[in-house]
Amino acid sequence: MARASLDELLLDYEDFLRQRRKRLWGKDDREAPVRAVGWQQKKAASFDPSDPAAHWKAYAAWLDHEDSAIVANTTICLIHQANYLLDQQIAALERLVHHRGRLQRTTGRGKACGTGEAAGDCPGGE
Repeated sequence: MARASLDELLLDYEDFLRQRRKRLWGKDDREAPVRAVGWQQKKAASFDPSDPAAHWKAYAAWLDHEDSAIVANTTICLIHQANYLLDQQIAALERLVHHRGRLQRTTGRGKACGTGEAAGDCPGGE
């Protein structure tokens, strides 16, 4: 659901640029330094990832820009980054489900796990 919403929002921002005949930044355009902000934050010792204001400050130069094309392209970059992170999270959850399924089949508890019959026997006490 989140991925579909982000994809719809992405199309809206691309349409915004197209309708105004503004250029869409390419993945490797020099105009797209916003793509590196996340990595720079991760490396900075003073960055607090739990502080939403710190995230805003990092992107404010682009998101508060007077040129709507820069704001739109920045938002497109952030949507791509969010989609990438969602894809990584989904893949990790799929691997976990697959691993748990194999573990349950190996231990002979596959049928009871998740049915409520032997919840205490399931990995994680489910």
